[in-house]
Amino acid sequence: MKGLIWQQLNKRQLQTLIKRFATREAKLLRQGHASFFIWRSRRILAVRIYEKRYGDVPQLFKKRCMPKLKSYYINNGVYTWPNAK
Repeated sequence: MKGLIWQQLNKRQLQTLIKRFATREAKLLRQGHASFFIWRSRRILAVRIYEKRYGDVPQLFKKRCMPKLKSYYINNGVYTWPNAK
């Protein structure tokens, strides 16, 4: 069901969704909750949908295990996923 809804999102909404899933996954992983797996699965599914519809996804979000970062939106003053204008 979720996958069908995600397929209807526009590019920017899907990017935001992937970043939110990554943030939630990393937070739960740091806290030691087993429920991080749910967010990992959602992130990977959303990445597949994005790649099918819009093309390449930053390598960071394709990884099985997310690296520990303060933010998945901006890293070292650079946007993780630059927005094309």
